[in-house]
Amino acid sequence: MNFRNVILFKVKVLLIIYCLLLFNQPIFSLGEVRVTMWGGYSTVSMDDLNKQLESKADYMFKNSDGYQPSVRRFSDSIIFGFDVLYKLSHDIYVGPRIAFLSSSGEVLGRTTVLGYTQINPPYDPIYDAKISLNTFLIPIMFGGVYSKEILKKMFFSGKIFIGFANAYFTSRFEWYKEYGYTESTYVEYFAEGNGVVSDLSTAIEYRISKNLSTELSIGYKIARITNMHQTKEYKTLYIGKTKEIVVQVEDEKGNKIPFDFSGMDFTFGLKYRF
Repeated sequence: MNFRNVILFKVKVLLIIYCLLLFNQPIFSLGEVRVTMWGGYSTVSMDDLNKQLESKADYMFKNSDGYQPSVRRFSDSIIFGFDVLYKLSHDIYVGPRIAFLSSSGEVLGRTTVLGYTQINPPYDPIYDAKISLNTFLIPIMFGGVYSKEILKKMFFSGKIFIGFANAYFTSRFEWYKEYGYTESTYVEYFAEGNGVVSDLSTAIEYRISKNLSTELSIGYKIARITNMHQTKEYKTLYIGKTKEIVVQVEDEKGNKIPFDFSGMDFTFGLKYRF
């Protein structure tokens, strides 16, 4: 089972579990159930990972006769998820939340790769090259919501969730052969980790009908993963200086790189009451 299939499998299992809980008749005896599907824009704080991108861009610059690479840093991401909340009292709801966040970075440039400088004559041509980094976070949390009507059909709410998250990372370095030949040679690196996450937010809800509402939310998540570790590696050719160029979960000194998904969330959601 490959990396993406593992993510999809976990999400499907959790969806099935929550659906079984939702449609279990005894749960309805507790009172109102609210299901909210939401998604939007999120920022991340990947300063350490961005330093790695900049370091690799400098490496490419120095090994390409001064060709300036372009760098797309980690700064924002997409986030979506759903909440299943059960009414405890007139204004208080509790329940689980599951989310999915994805963010990426990239370096496009040119560099030498082979490193055959000890032979005569030396052979170390310059290739077009690309570094592609992708990060994913899947938090599973439990929390509570306080909701209060402030105007007719309009509600203000405060939310707090805390839980556990799995983080995933893919790093791919590829270089393109000469004379416009489009096939690339690459090294692809996979890693994962986990840690405690939390989310604090506020929202404005507008009730469209008795059962349906829309919701605008702004919040801040804390999700700093410090235990990332390699799980597997693929390569078509692994020679020369590729080990120096591919981004891994440790820096040049062997220190673990923290993956910090913390940042602001701006989301829009649809809420249905059962």
